[in-house]
Amino acid sequence: MKAKYSALLIVLLAASATIKAQPIVGSLGSNQSCTNASFAGAYGYTLNGWVLSSNGYLPFADSGSITPDGNGKFSGSSTFSLNGQPQSRTFTGTYTLNSDCRGAATLSDNLSQTINLNLLVAGNGQEIQLVQTDSGTVISGGAQRQQANCSAETLSGWYGFAVTGWYYDANSNLQAFIDSGKLIADGAGGLTLNDLVSQGGTTSSRNISGTYSLNSNCTGTASFTSIHVNLTVVAGEVQLIQTDANTVISGSATPLSDLTAGGSMAHVAAGGGWQTTFTIVNTGTSAAEVQLSLFDNNGHALPLPLTLVQSGTITTASTLTKTIGAGATLVILATGQTLATGSAQLATVGSVTGFAIFRYNPSGQEAVVPLETRNASAYVLDFDNTVGLVTGVALANVSNQAANVPIVIRDDQGANLGTATINLAARGHTSFVLTNNYAYTAGKRGTVEFDTPSGTGITVLGLRATPSGALTTIPAIVK
Repeated sequence: MKAKYSALLIVLLAASATIKAQPIVGSLGSNQSCTNASFAGAYGYTLNGWVLSSNGYLPFADSGSITPDGNGKFSGSSTFSLNGQPQSRTFTGTYTLNSDCRGAATLSDNLSQTINLNLLVAGNGQEIQLVQTDSGTVISGGAQRQQANCSAETLSGWYGFAVTGWYYDANSNLQAFIDSGKLIADGAGGLTLNDLVSQGGTTSSRNISGTYSLNSNCTGTASFTSIHVNLTVVAGEVQLIQTDANTVISGSATPLSDLTAGGSMAHVAAGGGWQTTFTIVNTGTSAAEVQLSLFDNNGHALPLPLTLVQSGTITTASTLTKTIGAGATLVILATGQTLATGSAQLATVGSVTGFAIFRYNPSGQEAVVPLETRNASAYVLDFDNTVGLVTGVALANVSNQAANVPIVIRDDQGANLGTATINLAARGHTSFVLTNNYAYTAGKRGTVEFDTPSGTGITVLGLRATPSGALTTIPAIVK
């Protein structure tokens, strides 16, 4: 009998974690101290400001990538626009950092320009503040760690964006420009833009479609008819600069939320006899847009056959965007042939909530779990592996950067049994039977604490199998 329910749970979870043992340590605060090694790896950066010329100040914007080596040298590339004349460039340079995390850099590009900058490292190297120090310039900006190993799937979901700057009109007059709104990326190269733009003091709304492409180094391009933009994906946002002539326009797009008000689900199973049904309810008094996004174990888009139960419409997709009327319900059924597992995230700008149901069709066994709407610094999951019971765990990273999740396992008396780190890709997922990964939990009751790494978000789900083969979910407790 134990083999029966253990096998069922293993099939549902169908994954294993990447574990790195580590000692139990406390959280220690200390003053930040820097060396040249504090500035290393790929960063996306933006600079904005003015350059003094014989004709007065000229608007300037610059956005691109820079890769310092940790030993005082760097290289990179960017697109900049000076007075509405965009150009691309490559560059190399040197930098020094003092122990107080302040420093300086000198950049030389292929256009025979030399630029001097002051640096300030913040957040243990996560962000770099920049000020140009050359005479005749009023330019500043910042750099953020660049995301790695991008594809079209990296941009998926809803983003709030804002770009500002200047452009020259048909009469060669310099005009102010502001644009903000919502950008929806489908994870496959398609974009939808809903915005309010102010050009020279005249405002208008737009709803237009476009396309984008991303390189593996997380730089790319986007196009909306006559509008062309270069992209750089960094931790937490997408940096933007328009590349059309007569424009000096730049800004950024930020996910409307990593762990949205709609919530997330740490485990999705479809195929091999399993299905997952999402029930999404609009509790508000007006219509609400929702987007359900599915991700595989590596954080990539997870296309599945999705059935809109009320209409019977079937589509294979990793992202589904719909409008739900006030007080209405949307039911989505995820199925498949071969078993696929991963996680789900629900984005919404309305008052939307819901739940999901796992179902194993051969036996009719079901388990219900609500969508997780909390964003806690730590979660605690109770386990019971006594008297023939088996506990399963699913863990998902709901942020767009990799997360190394520390865990602490304790028995029911509070004594530490062990610690580990579970490494998840951006939007990555893992699932496992607890005793398979941590044999010392066999025959015991206790808890597993999952600590949310800084700057990320996680969601946790527990599953319990009984000797009769029945399944139920275990809620995660906020610490």
